[in-house]
Amino acid sequence: MQTSDGNLVISEIKKSSRAEKASILQLAHYLYELEKEGITAKGFLLYPEEKKRMEVVLDDRTRHDLEKNYEEIMAIARSTVPEPLAENKYCRQCAYSEYCWS
Repeated sequence: MQTSDGNLVISEIKKSSRAEKASILQLAHYLYELEKEGITAKGFLLYPEEKKRMEVVLDDRTRHDLEKNYEEIMAIARSTVPEPLAENKYCRQCAYSEYCWS
């Protein structure tokens, strides 16, 4: 969507704000990838059931958090030995649980 001043707005709709930090990083990742392509955009997390709206800004701290996460992901991908399985509260609802537990 574009605003009246021509800025691109990316919105991510979530069912709840329980995983807010992860949701912020997900949307920030989209903004980061757009920025690398030369596209400046604003982001909003929308929680319709909570009637909540949160702006996500790609600032220096968020970029740092993203870079840190990218490094951790690459370290896991390069590892020759997988991490030991550790079930947590998110496993029951995870769309990818079959990859870990099958």
